[in-house]
Amino acid sequence: MSTTTGSGTQVGSTSEAPPTTSDTAAADMGPPIDPLTLEPAATVIVTPVMPDGQVTNAASFLQAWLRRVSGVMDGFAIVAEPDLGDPAGKVVLALDRTQWADAAELDGLWHEGFVLRRTDDRVVIAGGGPRGTFMGVVGFLDRFVGVRFYMPGELFTAVPPPGPITLGAVDVVDEPYARSVFMTGVAGVPGDGDWTALNAVDNRRLGGTHQHNMYEVFPPEKYMAKYPEIYPVVNGVPYVPTPGDQGWQPCFSEPTLVDAAEETALAYFAANPTHAYLSFSINDSGARCERDPQDDTYAATYWTFMNDLATRLAPHCRTS
Repeated sequence: MSTTTGSGTQVGSTSEAPPTTSDTAAADMGPPIDPLTLEPAATVIVTPVMPDGQVTNAASFLQAWLRRVSGVMDGFAIVAEPDLGDPAGKVVLALDRTQWADAAELDGLWHEGFVLRRTDDRVVIAGGGPRGTFMGVVGFLDRFVGVRFYMPGELFTAVPPPGPITLGAVDVVDEPYARSVFMTGVAGVPGDGDWTALNAVDNRRLGGTHQHNMYEVFPPEKYMAKYPEIYPVVNGVPYVPTPGDQGWQPCFSEPTLVDAAEETALAYFAANPTHAYLSFSINDSGARCERDPQDDTYAATYWTFMNDLATRLAPHCRTS
């Protein structure tokens, strides 16, 4: 869920913000707020006294982009909160859990959620956890500075022309709609590592792999003797898979496959009690067990297996 009230930046409104953000009409925002210009020499980025590494990276990242958009080589100093001194006459961009952040509000956020809030010449950019603060910096640059990372690489990074950065109202609370995410298929693309992190599609999984893991969930050394029927017959010959082998699928129409899957799931969550899920993802090939349907009902066979497993596991699932 996200809420936003107001927007102000040299590049216009937040009409291009992600669809999870809603803007409140100006009539609902109360009295007009004075514009706040981020002068490089008079704007400081303040971090806690002992920031997490992700917060330190966020501060450096914010500094670099503010300088670039402002068209300057210095300014936007990074200082630890105890070293700030008298902040009078300065614009403070307060990262993470500083005196200007509402600790109770942050405690109530998902660790990757964040708050962006301006009060006079103080702007809080703080997350439920350090990763949330980093994502708050990315969100601040997107919504209020006009820097957006559409695809990997400089070519697909939107950067406004150099000039003053001016803020209006800033009041955003943002939490990820999808809390377990991992995007693949970008390996080898220049800049892909940074881009996936900036768009929160790097490895944020709350469980194990979600890809092609039939060998891991049905290891033959564990189940071949106990449940031999779950392994395929290929060209009339029993098939014994090996680690990393993608050229097979278990027999999804075999009833004892649900028994083996239940054993795997219960053992997995006993060993990994904080994980949110366990995937049963088909292997990356067109192979099928010869005892399974060979026509278009194959997908239904797989989902029948998955639904039967879900029913079997339901009594063991947490309700909150």
